[in-house]
Amino acid sequence: MKHLLANTVRCATPICLAACLVIHLAGCRGEPDYGLSGNKQFDQINEYVKDSASRATADPIRFVTFFVEGAAPEGAQREAYGSFVMEPQGDPRIEGNAAKVTVLFRDRANYDASVSLGELEWTLEKPGDVWLLKDTPLPSR
Repeated sequence: MKHLLANTVRCATPICLAACLVIHLAGCRGEPDYGLSGNKQFDQINEYVKDSASRATADPIRFVTFFVEGAAPEGAQREAYGSFVMEPQGDPRIEGNAAKVTVLFRDRANYDASVSLGELEWTLEKPGDVWLLKDTPLPSR
Protein backbone atom coordinates (compact mmCIF):
# COMPACT_ATOMS: atom_id res chain seq x y z
CA MET A 1 0.00 0.00 0.00
CA LYS A 2 2.83 2.39 0.92
CA HIS A 3 4.50 1.65 -2.43
CA LEU A 4 1.24 2.33 -4.35
CA LEU A 5 0.76 5.68 -2.60
CA ALA A 6 4.34 6.75 -3.33
CA ASN A 7 3.95 5.90 -7.04
CA THR A 8 0.64 7.78 -7.22
CA VAL A 9 2.15 10.91 -5.67
CA ARG A 10 5.22 10.65 -7.92
CA CYS A 11 3.02 10.45 -11.06
CA ALA A 12 0.46 13.04 -9.97
CA THR A 13 2.96 15.77 -9.09
CA PRO A 14 4.16 16.44 -12.68
CA ILE A 15 0.56 16.35 -13.92
CA CYS A 16 -0.52 18.92 -11.31
CA LEU A 17 2.44 21.15 -12.14
CA ALA A 18 1.66 20.95 -15.85
CA ALA A 19 -2.00 21.81 -15.20
CA CYS A 20 -1.01 24.84 -13.12
CA LEU A 21 1.32 26.03 -15.88
CA VAL A 22 -1.40 25.68 -18.53
CA ILE A 23 -3.87 27.62 -16.39
CA HIS A 24 -1.31 30.37 -15.77
CA LEU A 25 -0.38 30.68 -19.44
CA ALA A 26 -4.05 30.70 -20.44
CA GLY A 27 -4.54 33.87 -18.45
CA CYS A 28 -6.34 32.70 -15.32
CA ARG A 29 -4.77 35.20 -12.96
CA GLY A 30 -7.75 36.21 -10.88
CA GLU A 31 -8.45 39.33 -12.93
CA PRO A 32 -12.09 40.34 -13.37
CA ASP A 33 -13.85 39.00 -16.43
CA TYR A 34 -15.39 42.18 -17.78
CA GLY A 35 -17.09 40.74 -20.84
CA LEU A 36 -16.76 39.28 -24.26
CA SER A 37 -15.95 42.20 -26.58
CA GLY A 38 -12.31 41.19 -26.81
CA ASN A 39 -11.29 44.68 -25.69
CA LYS A 40 -10.60 44.71 -21.95
CA GLN A 41 -10.83 48.52 -21.75
CA PHE A 42 -14.26 48.58 -23.43
CA ASP A 43 -15.46 45.74 -21.23
CA GLN A 44 -14.31 47.42 -18.01
CA ILE A 45 -15.94 50.73 -18.94
CA ASN A 46 -19.20 49.04 -19.93
CA GLU A 47 -19.29 47.01 -16.70
CA TYR A 48 -18.77 50.16 -14.62
CA VAL A 49 -21.73 51.76 -16.39
CA LYS A 50 -23.99 48.71 -15.99
CA ASP A 51 -23.08 48.13 -12.34
CA SER A 52 -23.28 51.75 -11.15
CA ALA A 53 -26.81 51.41 -9.77
CA SER A 54 -26.18 48.26 -7.76
CA ARG A 55 -22.85 49.57 -6.41
CA ALA A 56 -24.43 52.84 -5.34
CA THR A 57 -27.08 51.15 -3.22
CA ALA A 58 -25.44 47.89 -2.10
CA ASP A 59 -21.92 49.10 -1.27
CA PRO A 60 -21.61 52.90 -1.04
CA ILE A 61 -18.06 52.71 0.35
CA ARG A 62 -16.83 50.65 -2.60
CA PHE A 63 -18.90 52.80 -5.00
CA VAL A 64 -16.58 55.73 -4.24
CA THR A 65 -13.52 53.72 -5.32
CA PHE A 66 -14.82 53.49 -8.89
CA PHE A 67 -14.62 57.27 -9.33
CA VAL A 68 -11.79 59.70 -9.88
CA GLU A 69 -10.91 61.30 -6.54
CA GLY A 70 -13.56 63.82 -5.52
CA ALA A 71 -15.99 62.91 -8.33
CA ALA A 72 -18.19 60.33 -6.56
CA PRO A 73 -21.72 61.52 -5.85
CA GLU A 74 -22.76 61.49 -2.20
CA GLY A 75 -25.94 61.13 -0.15
CA ALA A 76 -29.22 61.50 -2.02
CA GLN A 77 -27.38 62.05 -5.30
CA ARG A 78 -25.60 58.69 -4.90
CA GLU A 79 -28.85 56.97 -3.90
CA ALA A 80 -30.52 58.28 -7.06
CA TYR A 81 -28.26 55.96 -9.11
CA GLY A 82 -30.15 53.01 -7.64
CA SER A 83 -33.38 54.09 -9.34
CA PHE A 84 -32.00 53.58 -12.85
CA VAL A 85 -30.94 50.79 -15.15
CA MET A 86 -27.94 52.05 -17.13
CA GLU A 87 -26.98 50.56 -20.47
CA PRO A 88 -23.89 51.59 -22.47
CA GLN A 89 -24.70 52.35 -26.09
CA GLY A 90 -22.03 51.37 -28.59
CA ASP A 91 -18.33 51.24 -27.85
CA PRO A 92 -16.68 53.75 -25.54
CA ARG A 93 -14.67 56.43 -27.33
CA ILE A 94 -11.14 56.42 -25.93
CA GLU A 95 -8.56 59.16 -26.47
CA GLY A 96 -5.42 58.62 -24.43
CA ASN A 97 -6.36 58.50 -20.75
CA ALA A 98 -9.87 59.87 -21.30
CA ALA A 99 -12.99 58.07 -22.44
CA LYS A 100 -16.61 58.89 -23.18
CA VAL A 101 -19.54 56.50 -23.33
CA THR A 102 -23.17 57.12 -24.18
CA VAL A 103 -25.48 55.75 -21.50
CA LEU A 104 -29.15 54.85 -21.98
CA PHE A 105 -31.29 55.16 -18.85
CA ARG A 106 -34.40 53.20 -17.87
CA ASP A 107 -36.51 53.40 -14.70
CA ARG A 108 -35.59 50.49 -12.43
CA ALA A 109 -38.94 50.47 -10.57
CA ASN A 110 -41.03 50.40 -13.75
CA TYR A 111 -38.61 48.62 -16.01
CA ASP A 112 -39.90 48.18 -19.52
CA ALA A 113 -37.40 47.40 -22.25
CA SER A 114 -39.20 49.71 -24.67
CA VAL A 115 -39.32 52.81 -22.42
CA SER A 116 -36.21 54.96 -22.26
CA LEU A 117 -35.57 57.96 -20.01
CA GLY A 118 -33.01 59.23 -22.51
CA GLU A 119 -29.29 59.08 -23.14
CA LEU A 120 -26.45 61.03 -21.54
CA GLU A 121 -22.71 61.00 -22.00
CA TRP A 122 -20.46 59.82 -19.15
CA THR A 123 -16.74 60.53 -19.00
CA LEU A 124 -13.97 58.44 -17.49
CA GLU A 125 -10.27 58.87 -16.79
CA LYS A 126 -7.48 56.35 -16.53
CA PRO A 127 -5.04 57.72 -13.94
CA GLY A 128 -3.30 54.33 -13.60
CA ASP A 129 -4.15 50.86 -14.87
CA VAL A 130 -7.92 51.06 -14.37
CA TRP A 131 -10.61 53.31 -15.81
CA LEU A 132 -12.45 55.45 -13.25
CA LEU A 133 -15.75 57.29 -13.60
CA LYS A 134 -15.43 61.07 -13.69
CA ASP A 135 -18.63 62.79 -14.82
CA THR A 136 -21.77 60.65 -14.59
CA PRO A 137 -24.91 62.77 -14.97
CA LEU A 138 -28.35 61.26 -14.41
CA PRO A 139 -31.53 62.15 -16.28
CA SER A 140 -33.88 64.55 -14.54
CA ARG A 141 -37.22 63.17 -13.43
